[in-house]
Amino acid sequence: RKALRCCAARPRLSSLKHPLDFTSMASSSWFCCRHCCNRLWKFAKNNVLMGATIIAVFVGFLFGMLLRTLKPDEDTLVWIEMPGEIFIRLLKLTILPLISANVIVVSSTLDIKENGKISLVALAFIISSNVLAAVSGIVVCLLLNPGASNLDDRFGSNQTFAPENNIRTSSIFADLLYNLFPDNLIGVTLYQSRTSYQIISKFAAGNSSQLLKRTITNISSLNMLGLIFCSFIFGAAAGKTGKRGKIFLEFFKSVAEVVLKIMNLFLLFTPIGVCFMIAGPIAALRDPSGAFSQLGLFAGTVTLGLLMHLSIMLLIYTLVTRANPFRLLPYCFRIWIIAITTLSPREPTHNSSHTAIAPTKITGHTKTWDR
Repeated sequence: RKALRCCAARPRLSSLKHPLDFTSMASSSWFCCRHCCNRLWKFAKNNVLMGATIIAVFVGFLFGMLLRTLKPDEDTLVWIEMPGEIFIRLLKLTILPLISANVIVVSSTLDIKENGKISLVALAFIISSNVLAAVSGIVVCLLLNPGASNLDDRFGSNQTFAPENNIRTSSIFADLLYNLFPDNLIGVTLYQSRTSYQIISKFAAGNSSQLLKRTITNISSLNMLGLIFCSFIFGAAAGKTGKRGKIFLEFFKSVAEVVLKIMNLFLLFTPIGVCFMIAGPIAALRDPSGAFSQLGLFAGTVTLGLLMHLSIMLLIYTLVTRANPFRLLPYCFRIWIIAITTLSPREPTHNSSHTAIAPTKITGHTKTWDR
């Protein structure tokens, strides 16, 4: 649009000093072309990493198919997947301090009286969006059944399956509360709480019976809920201490900036990591036709569910803000590429903070939207 406006702003023939004087028109045309070329060059420069990541996806696919013809053994496959695994480990290394430091810094500046309503609206939006996402995924899976044919081929259609740990709905909500309110600050970074049931056989008066014993175990995984809760509490408390908490907050501000620099350095290796992450599993395929058919059905199910959820969210955005939601979609393209290629919800966290800063129109005034 800006390029067309630039071309439309060229002087007309009637506005020239002489009807045969085309010097001004030629200079204006040259300025318009130069402006368009500069904008294209700026766009390519800002999105070179995204373009390289897309190319790495196709290169990894072709490289994996080529390696598959050589029939590599297990040890070779481990080394093929090694660069991708190292890339994911490096990103996970920076996620924990980055999220914790930013939550502490942001929560220290919040005022409950001023931001109470905004916090409640944000919390309601997060809960409702997650509920809608879960409902959309369940509906699409029940309609398409992407894994049903694979189970029938492997185990037969007459077999039944029972849950291993006798998971109950009450246990799921109990685990949610246990993880939200942890009892060990260091353990938040190491493990999550999970309820499990053990079958105990009891013999009495010549009769045997089986009882379920409920135990709470710790599994090795990052407790993100507990991390955010602890960071929020420490940040809010530091903000209320005044000058004494300033040193504490300055430390975490420095931590956030340092970790951000390190993550930006690691993200430069995204194309290499993505290439080997895709090449390794493809090289390990034994039945490519069956695997790709199941993968295509699974990908179609996920894509349909995401499109359904995206349509609902865009409709809600349009009804609430009375604005065009499609203006914000180009800013999300980079996050989508990183999330799809790395297959992890934590890696795009850094880019989402930059993507959320986009020009939008709120209540009739154009300003920067930063969330």
